Parts: sequence; structure tokens; C-alpha cells
Amino acid sequence: MSLIRRYGYSLLTFSVAFLIMMFAFVNEGLFPFGENQIMIIDSWHQYYPILQELQFKLQHGESLFYSWNTGTGTNFFVMMAYYAMSPLNFLSFFVPAEFLREFMLFATIGKIAFAGAFFTEYLRGVFKSKNLSIVLFGLMYAFSGFLMGYYWDIMWLDCVALLPLVILGLHRLMDEGKFGLFVFTLALSLISNFYIAYFVCEFIALYTFVVYFTKYRSKGITHFFNKISKVVMYSVLAIGSAMLTLLPIFIGMQRAYGLSSGNPTSFKLYHSILDILNNLLAYVEPTVVDGLPNISITMIGLLFMIFYFLVPGIPTKNKVINGSFAAFLILSMNINYLNFVWHGFHFPNQVPFRFSFLLSFVLLTIAYEAMTKLNELPVKAVLKVTGVMMVYLIVNEKLYTTLFDAQVFYISAAFLLAYASIVLLYKHDKVSIKFMAKMILIVLLVEITVSAFHATEVAGNSGRTDYPVQNSEVQAALDDLYAKDTGFYRLEMYQQYSANDPLLYGYRGITQFSSTANSKLNTFAKKMGMSADPGGNSNRYLPGTPVINAMFNIKYLLSKHAALPIPNAAYTKFNEFTDLEVYENRYAFPLGFKVNPDILNLTTTDISPFRRQEQFMSLATGNEVTFFKGVEAVNETYENMDRHLLEDIRYHYKNIDASKIGKAKIEFVAQQTKQMYIYMLNQTKTVTLKMNGVSTTHQTPRGVIIDLGIVEEGTSFELSFEVMASASGYFDIHVVTFDDEVFTVTRNDLIDEAFEVDEFTQTKLTGVATLNSDGLLYTSIPYEKGWKVKVDGDRIEPMAYQDAMIAIPLREGTHQIEFSYVSAGFVSGLMISVLSLLILASIYVLGRKTDFQKEQKELKSKRGQHEIAG
Repeated sequence: MSLIRRYGYSLLTFSVAFLIMMFAFVNEGLFPFGENQIMIIDSWHQYYPILQELQFKLQHGESLFYSWNTGTGTNFFVMMAYYAMSPLNFLSFFVPAEFLREFMLFATIGKIAFAGAFFTEYLRGVFKSKNLSIVLFGLMYAFSGFLMGYYWDIMWLDCVALLPLVILGLHRLMDEGKFGLFVFTLALSLISNFYIAYFVCEFIALYTFVVYFTKYRSKGITHFFNKISKVVMYSVLAIGSAMLTLLPIFIGMQRAYGLSSGNPTSFKLYHSILDILNNLLAYVEPTVVDGLPNISITMIGLLFMIFYFLVPGIPTKNKVINGSFAAFLILSMNINYLNFVWHGFHFPNQVPFRFSFLLSFVLLTIAYEAMTKLNELPVKAVLKVTGVMMVYLIVNEKLYTTLFDAQVFYISAAFLLAYASIVLLYKHDKVSIKFMAKMILIVLLVEITVSAFHATEVAGNSGRTDYPVQNSEVQAALDDLYAKDTGFYRLEMYQQYSANDPLLYGYRGITQFSSTANSKLNTFAKKMGMSADPGGNSNRYLPGTPVINAMFNIKYLLSKHAALPIPNAAYTKFNEFTDLEVYENRYAFPLGFKVNPDILNLTTTDISPFRRQEQFMSLATGNEVTFFKGVEAVNETYENMDRHLLEDIRYHYKNIDASKIGKAKIEFVAQQTKQMYIYMLNQTKTVTLKMNGVSTTHQTPRGVIIDLGIVEEGTSFELSFEVMASASGYFDIHVVTFDDEVFTVTRNDLIDEAFEVDEFTQTKLTGVATLNSDGLLYTSIPYEKGWKVKVDGDRIEPMAYQDAMIAIPLREGTHQIEFSYVSAGFVSGLMISVLSLLILASIYVLGRKTDFQKEQKELKSKRGQHEIAG
């Protein structure tokens, strides 16, 4: 009962926020109240598939360090730390897999509700308030612009929710020297999501000075350094406590593209200040992907934020400091240099101003301080502020007819007048402060409910029934396949449903879309002809040539809706399900095979990926091989284009009218019945292939290989596409036939000296390789520092072939080989975390001992004084 009395207002905030968000999602027809689900944008392609992999690992006792079910093999610990390290996610262990989407829904609602409850607790602790007002402001934080616009980005919500507790801990540390809450919540933030926690750390570095100079007056330089040094020391210990995740992340992300970003080259403003300020109003459309910063704090929050600067009892110094800091945050969202620094010296791809929740926190804090001193605010000030805000709304409505929704004007004005009227009733002694708070709560409940309904409507949802499509057929195919073939191999799917199909369906695959993706692997894959984009953090498998399948250990292909062109020289049918066929790669290669050391001389500079693949196989065998033979175009038709040069496979062109797009059609005819492939690279989105009366569309910006299957002699096909409006440019087209007889000889030569896997888990592979001569064992295991290799029991250092794949030098003979994996930095990080916790424990024990000694000394002194008095 004492806990309920103590935390009653926080529990009330949590309950109200939870119910309102629940009603908003019920209104959107989310299951079990409809046939929709919460996943949109990246939660559809990334968060849910990764969470599903985490749940599977937890429920089946698999290692969290590595996963073969994405990106050819990935450091899952780093992926989990980026996307799914929320403490709530580990509760998915208790949830049936078929209800994981609903778990994700309730976790989202819970995090929003926790944000409100923790802000309520923050206000109770900092302002020593024990009344309904802290519930009001807790709800304002829970339904602030950031949480309403980005609630779908579930991995970010933990740190936003924990921020109030971190700053409450900061106050306790500075006031009382108590470090527990600060260290625990900051460390938990860093573990939950290091990316958003980075913003929190930046905020602490700045806000500490705001807190100090608004809290203390003329205490001297010693006092200042004492307080700041404590914050620095315990911040370091909090970071140290989180090192079990931070160090592996730091090491793992060295191979991710996200650490690379262009620097700003000139000063730039993103939006007008008026546009940004307008986003503080009610019913503004939240930014879901691109747009203005999400900073709304409800109209009552905005009203009291302005009151803060008019309350006489608040020191002018505090107003200047807080006002300047809020202005700095606003400028940081508008000046490219500041935005660049806030985002870790990196420009984010979409979802802009990811630190905007910090401004909401600051504004609501000063707004609450104004509310605590409302009795000091003159009535005239309330009237003037209300009048000025109404004029501002009217002027905006008149000037921004296209940008400023009329609904924003009417809804903002209605809530402004309602809140102002309630405040004026209190100021004229018509109602008590408790009754005023209740009246504001009623109006606020309406406003935040409207906000929640609006946000969920703008963000949208997706259908639950067919997510993922054909899942039952795919799972049946995988069960059958893994039962019949228990060896280690990879498989893929065509056509794909999401950007992370291997995670979504649960198979050992190539495809991956992740900010933690191994960019070195993707760079190599792209050079070899896969549809990879290192800058886009993705690799999308399409039916490749037998060389690509060999290099990446693809043994089976699941073909949906008869998508794979048949007949096909590379595949034979293995099994068949409803609208789904399983094909076996007739040229399958093992995980590892012996190659000639000359493979290290691979240049990958040729424009054509087909010739790069031939170079790889030629160097691997030590013999010059040719699998692909070029096919010339028979007809070219251009509109608003002058194709003036053909350099190898590269077509150079000029647009006749540079302001308009150009169009092209290029026709080919099969000269003999052969397996054929097309490679095309074009900066426009797509190319349309028309063959045998059927048209298919293919993505070309990153370059793509199109499998045509076996094409009958005399068959014509046409590629049609557009080019961007520009003065000049180029596109690459290479149409080839494939010689399966030559490739069969090459394959047999290479797999004769292969690595045969005997046993494997997520983090360990053991097997035997027999070599007839010295050479390199090339493997399709992506190179990462966490891999350790033993040959015949002796530890050897693996090579990073093309900085992408693991290769190991071997002598002639039979060798027992073992690959084992632990995320690099985990052991060292764990040791640092343990050391940090031991230091904290020692400080705590010493502090308790010192306090006890002080108490004993004071007690002894009192006894002595009592005896003298007696």
C-alpha cells in the first residue's frame, strides 16, 4: 500500500497513457480488434524480423552472438544491440511465436506509457510535487511529438522513456551525491539502444551546466568542479558498466557503412524558424519518415512554457539559461553543421532530427516550473499571452494556406482558449487549484486522444493476414528440406517479400537490410554481380549465375509463383508445394574449397561482373576459363537521346533536351539455344524486360543480373527504360550466354579439394579438408574479428580475402578444421563492465561506512552533551 501511495501518480499516468494508445490502435483495427498489425516502414522490414530471430534464439537456446539467417552470416549481437536490446524484448521468451506481433504492439504501448510515468516520477523527485499536476505533464511527455511521430520506431522508445529518470538521477547526484539512479538508468539506456543513448549522453554533457547554473548561486569554483567532476566520473562508470555491449558494438560497427558519412561543405538552413515553431501546435501532422522535427508538447504545455518567461518569481538568470538552451536545440534542428554533430558526425537517411525529444523534455520541464508558480503570474500576463498566441494562429492561417492546415488553426485555437479560460478561472479565484488541475486534465485527455488517433492514422498500418505471404508453404518446404539434407548450405528465395526474408522466414540466406550490415561483404558482393548496396546497408539476392552461387554456397532456391525462369541450366526441381517450388543448384559448391593463391590478385576492376566472375574462377583454378559469351544488340531506339559512344558494355549518351527524360529500347536475339543472363546498371529506378509476350520489371540503380533461363534460338527480347534528365550520362548492358560444360569441368576441379562440414551450430563449424597441394581454403564465411580458426588443433589467423571473406592457408594433406565465433570485444567489454560495477559497489560500501561513522560520532557527541547538561 505504501508503494501505491508513493508511486500512485506515476501508476495513474502509465494507466491513462496505456489506455489511450490502446484505444487509438483499436480504432485502427489492429489485431485482435481487426485484421491489421502495427508494422510499417522499417518495423515491417527490420524490427519484426530481427525480433523474431531473437525470440527464436531465446526459446531454442541458441547463441546470441551469431546468426546464419541473414547476410550470409552476421554478428547478431551487434544487430541485436542496434535493433532489439530493449529489456522488454527478452520477455518475448514467454510469448507464443504466432503472437509475437501482438507482443510488439503491447511493447510499443508500454514504452509510451512508461515514458509518461517516468516523467511524472521525474517531476515528483525534482520539484517535490505530490499532486495531480505531475500526471498532467507526464501525459504531455508521453504524447509529445517525437513519440507520436516515431512510435513505429520501437527500438528508439526505451531511451526516450528513460531520459526523465536519467535526469532525475543527475539532480540527485548533484544535490545529494547519490549516484545509483543516474548510473543505472544511463547504463540501461546505453544497453537498450546505444544510438539514441548517444543523444542522451550529448544532452547530459550540456544539460549538466544548465542544471548547475540554474540550481546554485555563487558557490565558487571549487564547488563547481566538485559537482561537475562527480557527473563526469559517474558518467564514465555508467558507460563502463554498459561496455559488455558498447565495446562489441564499437568493434562490429567498424565494418558497417553507417560510420562513413560526408561532411557538410557549406552552411545550410533546413526550414524557416516559423515552420519549426508551427510544429509545436496541436493537430500538426507528425513527421513519420521525412519532414519537420516532431516537437509538439500539447497546447497547455506550450502555454505554460511561455508563462515561464513571465513569472516574476523565476530568476532572470534561469530564464536566460533555459531559454538559450531551448533556442540552441531549435537551431540544432535547422543548421546543418549542428545537426551533423548531434547525429554523431553523420547525416541520417530519412527520419530527421532524431534528438527532437530532448527539446520536448526541456520545454515541459520549464513549463511545469511555471505551473508551480502560477499564483505569481499576473492575470494580465495570461490575457496577453493568450491574445498574442491567437494573433499568431490567425496570421499563420492567413499566410500558410497551403502549408498550414486549417484544422490545425481551429483545433489549436479551441484548446488554447479552453486552457486559458480554466487558468483565468483559477486566477480570479473562481476555482481551487485542485479543481483547475482536474479541469485541465479533462481537456488534456481530449487533446492527447485526438493526437494519438491522428498519429496512428497518419502513420498507418499493414495487413496481418498475409504477413509474411505464403508462410505456411515456405515453412513446410524448409522443414522438408532440412529433414532431407542436414548438411551446411545456404538457400534463397525468389521473389522476395521483404528486405530481410531470411530472418522473416527463418532460413540460412544472403539477403539483408540492416544498419549493422557488413559493408565490406556488400562491397565485394556488388563487385561480383550481386544486387548489393553498401551505402544502403543492403544485399538482395536475385537468381544469380552459377559462379555467384558457388562463391556464396547457395544450394537451394525457393521459387514463388513460378518466378524462376524454367528451363534453367543451373537448377533442377527438388520439391513442389502450393504455388511454391524448391530447386536444387546442380552446380552446388561446399562452404569452403581450395583455390590457387593467385586468387589474391583478383582486381574486380572490369565493368562487367561476368568477366569479374570469370577472373575469380580462372585465378582459383590456375587456368584461363571462359563461361560467358557476349550477345550483340540487333536494334536500338532512342527518344530524346543521342547514343554517341559504346565503350565495352557502357553506352554513353546525351539528352537532346537536357531538361527532359530520355527513353530507350534495345533489342536482342538469341543466336543459339543457351542459358542466358543480362547485366544492367542504370541510375533510373527500373528496366522492363519483354520476352515471349511477358513483361517483367527489374531494379537497376545498383546494377542487377537478370536470369533469363534457357532461351531458344531465334527468341527476341527487348529492354526498355528511361534515363534521367541531364546533359549526358551512361548505362551498362551486357547480355551473355553461359557455357555449362566448361563450368562443370571447373566446378569438379575445385570441389575435389573441399572443406566438408561435419558439425555446425550458430557459432561453431568443424570439418575436414583434404588438399592435394598447398593452397588457400576460400570460404563463404564473411570475415569478422570474432572468428577464431584452428587447424589440427593449432590456432591460426584467418585471412580477410578481398576484406570480405575468410580464407586460410593450408598445406598439402588432410586437416581437421574448426571455426568458432564470439563477438569481438564481448569478453573485454564484460570485464570492463564487471570492473565498473565493482568500483561502484566499493564506492557505495565506503559511503555507507562513512555515513555510519558520522552517525556514530554525532550520537556520541550528543551523549556527551547530555551528560554535561546532566
